[in-house]
Amino acid sequence: MSTKQKTVIYVGPFAFPNGGAAARRILGISKSLQANGYKVKVASGQQPSEDGSSFDYEGIEVHSLNERTAEAYPKLLKYLAYLTIGKKTLAWLDVLDEKPDAIILYSGYSPYFLKLLPWCRRNNIPLIFDAVEWYDPPSRLHGILNPYYWNIELAMHVLSPKCGNIIAISRYLDEYYQSKGCNTVRVPPTLDTSSTEARLRSGESEKISLSYTGSPGHKDFLDNVLEALLQLDQNGEKFLLHIAGITNAQLLTFPALQKRGLQQIPECLKCYG
Repeated sequence: MSTKQKTVIYVGPFAFPNGGAAARRILGISKSLQANGYKVKVASGQQPSEDGSSFDYEGIEVHSLNERTAEAYPKLLKYLAYLTIGKKTLAWLDVLDEKPDAIILYSGYSPYFLKLLPWCRRNNIPLIFDAVEWYDPPSRLHGILNPYYWNIELAMHVLSPKCGNIIAISRYLDEYYQSKGCNTVRVPPTLDTSSTEARLRSGESEKISLSYTGSPGHKDFLDNVLEALLQLDQNGEKFLLHIAGITNAQLLTFPALQKRGLQQIPECLKCYG
């Protein structure tokens, strides 16, 4: 007797498969689900292709729902348009002949939650939040005056715990949602190693280039990497770490450099700001 394959749908205002870190995160989780027997669909907020059709990416059925139509609007109009985001996703879910067995929300925050929570309750479908970040405002004034941060705080404190199911990228988010009584699983960034070939060959003499891009936060242990590199090869004879996202001055404040009394960036590091 055959068992019907269960379906999981990823939704949110992200771009996929060409959407940077968000797309890589979604691809990694989707591959894990596929490996465990699930069918995965992605309902992306990106603009559709010219023919508007869905397409297949590595066995994942991708639908482009054109949620993000206000990117070039003035800030106030953009905020107002953001209130309606998620409506097209809900309309798409409504007309599916076969409803999914679970929905995973990536980003979208309050506008998506306010639409998906009641829809999932009505249809008896679990809603899962893929929690990967929690943006702090640059100042208290920004937090008070900027509606974008109201949206984030409402989502993280009130709405996301209501779904009760969390995939957390970090220990901090895992413990936070456990304290709220949610079902949680901690899944750091993943990679499909079966489709990734090493490009390093034993005995090659050329210098190995590494890279880090972004603004280091609590989930990025960049100082651990710096410490290891400075212990192994401070003069940069075998390794060069390229860092894009922070300045030379910021890099010099990291403990690995400060405890060595370094006043200049060592040869094993190159910072692009």
